[in-house]
Amino acid sequence: MLDRVVNDYATQLEAAAAARGAVGIDRASTRRSALRVIDASEQKRVLWVDDQPSHNFRELAALAKLQVEVASVTSTPAVLARIKDDDEPFDLVISDWSRPEPTTDAPSAGIDLLRMLRRENMAMPVVFYRGAADGPRRHARSAMALAEGARGEAVRPDELFSLIAAGLTDP
Repeated sequence: MLDRVVNDYATQLEAAAAARGAVGIDRASTRRSALRVIDASEQKRVLWVDDQPSHNFRELAALAKLQVEVASVTSTPAVLARIKDDDEPFDLVISDWSRPEPTTDAPSAGIDLLRMLRRENMAMPVVFYRGAADGPRRHARSAMALAEGARGEAVRPDELFSLIAAGLTDP
């Protein structure tokens, strides 16, 4: 049964990678990520903010395979409202890098959200998920995300799920 769940999860990630133009995934890393989340002592909750949530349906299906509850919102104000209004806390936030919304002094809506969460003393891990890998610019954005206190930044589904597993299971 466990192998079937992990294989179904990996199949979803492979489909997500193919949809993003990537070839294959790291199956060993994918298996480790799945087992880390499955072995967690309690069900995990993720809040995913993306102005185009339909682009993530394969990734959402993969999280469902691992019985991770996901709430989707489309803007920074919706994230803040959902966190404050929800009875149960979220264990992790996934954000796209940019959304068409005003920012304060941040270079992107994602960084703006991260800064707002930290100002409100909300310490849940934040992971960025972007649609394109563009070499030097990606490294600069990744370094900026880490410097701001994010768990990391991913452009491939297997990278994303490695960050998610670490964010949900590391103290």
